[in-house]
Amino acid sequence: MTEDRLFSIGQAANLCGVSAKALRYYESLELIQPKLVSQETGYRYYDKETLLLIPVIKYYQQVGLDLKQIKRLISLAGCSNHYHLLKERREEIKAKREELLVSLASVDDWLQLIIEGEMCLQNQAQINAGLASQVISLKYYHEERNYCKIEQLYKYNYKESIINLEWTKFLKDRQLEVSGPVILKYDSYQEKMTGQSKTATILQHCYPESSDFSSFGGFMALSSYHIGPLDKIEETYQKMVDYANACHHTLKSECYERYVIDYWVTQNSNEFVTEIIIPTVTHNEILH
Repeated sequence: MTEDRLFSIGQAANLCGVSAKALRYYESLELIQPKLVSQETGYRYYDKETLLLIPVIKYYQQVGLDLKQIKRLISLAGCSNHYHLLKERREEIKAKREELLVSLASVDDWLQLIIEGEMCLQNQAQINAGLASQVISLKYYHEERNYCKIEQLYKYNYKESIINLEWTKFLKDRQLEVSGPVILKYDSYQEKMTGQSKTATILQHCYPESSDFSSFGGFMALSSYHIGPLDKIEETYQKMVDYANACHHTLKSECYERYVIDYWVTQNSNEFVTEIIIPTVTHNEILH
């Protein structure tokens, strides 16, 4: 049996680790009721039996249930009712966790792109000052899975291609979220650099991940960063082609533009950073 002592609202709040305001709110929802209300003063007094409900309420709040759900749960008898309600809550938490993980991945990817872009801009400042030269490198791109893609008509309108309404609808219709940079694939780097491309395939990493999605990478390629307005990107293409000829690299037809800093971050086109990727023919491919 619990003791018969009654506690004022201040004493009860202090004993239970909640505010007097919270106790009044619990009462307004009929979660608890005072044992006694003084007719002279209107002061509320609570017995120990009532106060023992407060830790139960606080625990269910920790689980993430709202007070209306808690009222329902307290009023229900039996483990089965508790099990089903808590199982529903568990599924809600799992879904929220997945949502937060996607948000975290998106923020991390965006931060990495900004860091990458800032390094490129700093290097460009050194190039402009005559302290460095433009870097064109041959490197291997590891295969990355879970890329969604669609092919679209292409009209050299970079803003519409990067902030892409059709792509946004495509993702929404399939309940997909994206993370990381927008990548546009062109079937021919020669057509792209000479303004003759008619189509482009947009690629971006998608969540939830699926084995049905495409991949990006798994090839050797020449890489260089174009800094500045995209309507001058053919200048960087030409430098890459000249480099390939000088170093006897055989270029494949396709190419990719990976938008590191673009309209999503700034409207100042002088700060745009775009990685151009042109896959190369490897020694083994030449032999075969």
